[in-house]
Amino acid sequence: MPRLQQDKFNVFVSHKSDDKELADLVADELHNLAPDLIECWVSGQTLTAGQDWERQIKKQLAQSHLLILLFTTPRHTWDWCLYEVGLFVRFEADDVVPVACLFDPDGLPPAPLNQVQCVRALAQDVATQLVRPICTQTWNMSDTWQRGALVPDVSDDVVNAAAARIAAGFNSVLAQSASGQRPDVYRYRPCHRIVLDLTVCEQSGDWGGIPRNARVIEGSDDTTSYTLSLFRAQDGKSAWTWGDLVDEVVGRDARWLHDLDQSFVQSLTRHLWSPSMELMKVWQPASGGHRTYRPIIYQVGRRVSDDKPVEVTILLLPDGAPHTDHAGAPSDPSLT
Repeated sequence: MPRLQQDKFNVFVSHKSDDKELADLVADELHNLAPDLIECWVSGQTLTAGQDWERQIKKQLAQSHLLILLFTTPRHTWDWCLYEVGLFVRFEADDVVPVACLFDPDGLPPAPLNQVQCVRALAQDVATQLVRPICTQTWNMSDTWQRGALVPDVSDDVVNAAAARIAAGFNSVLAQSASGQRPDVYRYRPCHRIVLDLTVCEQSGDWGGIPRNARVIEGSDDTTSYTLSLFRAQDGKSAWTWGDLVDEVVGRDARWLHDLDQSFVQSLTRHLWSPSMELMKVWQPASGGHRTYRPIIYQVGRRVSDDKPVEVTILLLPDGAPHTDHAGAPSDPSLT
C-alpha cells in the first residue's frame, strides 16, 4: 500500500445498504472524537449513477488508514463488504492488519476475518478495543499512521459516551433485523403476546419446560402493559417473571401450562407440534370480569454461537366473547 497522507486519519466504514444509518452514526462518533484529525468515509455515500464504483472504492481504500466493517447479521449476503475488506487487508506477518470488525455480541464474526481485530458490539468492548485505541494508540490500529496518538488525553467520559452510542445503534439494528421491523412502519398485533427472557435462567441439563423464573420483557414491541393487565401485573413490581403470571391465573397445575411446556421442549429439538386447545382464564379489565385465551408458543429465539434458547414468545389467542361474571350473566366454565 502506498504511503498515506498524514494530515488526517482516514477511516473507511464498510456496511450493508440496510445499515446506512448505523454507518453514518459510527462515522459521526469517530469524527467527533477529533474533528480536525479524523475523517470518515462511509462506503457508497458519495457514489452516483454512472461512476465506476470499483475504481472509486479502491481509491477511497487506498487513502484510508483503517477499515471498520459493521457485521450486523450473518443472515445478509456479505460478499461485497468482504470484497472491500479483501482489497484493503495486508496479511504479511509483520503488518498490523488495519481492519476492525464490529459484530453481534451473541454471534460470531465472519470466518474469513479471523486475522483482524473483531470487537463485540458491547459498550465496554467498543470503548476498550476500538474508540480508546484509535485515540491513544493509533499506531496499533494502523501502522501506516505516523503522527502518534490522535487524542492522547481523551477522557473516559468521552470514550465511554461514544462507545455507548455506537453499541446502542448497532444493537438497535440487530433488534429490528430479528423482528423484521422497519422503523417507518406501524404494526398492529391483534393478539396479546408475552415475551420472556431466558438468559437469566440457569440451565445445566435438559429443559423441562418454560422456566418459571424467566423474566418478562416489557415494551411496545414485547410485552405491553395492556397484556400485563390481563394478569393484574401492570403496576407494582419492577420486574415480573413467567411464574408470577402463571400464579395470578392459578395455572400451576393447568393442562394449558403442561401443553405449553411440552410445545417449548419440542421446539428445542426442532419438532413440529399441534397447538393446544386448552384455555387460560385471565382478568378482563374493560369488562370487570374474565376472558378465556388459548396460549401457544409463537417463536423461540436461540443464540447463534451455541444454539442455546434465549427468548420465547407466547401468543394469547382470544376464545369467544368476554364473560362479565356478574349476577345473572354467564361466566367462564371451570378451567383446569
